[in-house]
Amino acid sequence: MRAILICAIFVSMASMGRAQTVEELAEYVSGMPRGLLGTPSYWMEMRSALGWEKMILVVGYANNQPICEMMVRLGSAQSPDREFRCAAAN
Repeated sequence: MRAILICAIFVSMASMGRAQTVEELAEYVSGMPRGLLGTPSYWMEMRSALGWEKMILVVGYANNQPICEMMVRLGSAQSPDREFRCAAAN
């Protein structure tokens, strides 16, 4: 739930003109500092006919990777025919 809220915040930021596309948001995020423990933010990505597409940005946790992996498991359970993964964002 927290991750969905965080994602909604970034979507709101994007709609405010800071980023108009996922690529612009990804570029912005790549320049963000890592967390206090040196851990990166993560993208939950989904494979499509176009390649790997960024779906959800996971930020705000001491270690974002386990949260992203949990979301990958949830996505895989809901859509077993799709492939999901986590990728470091910064």
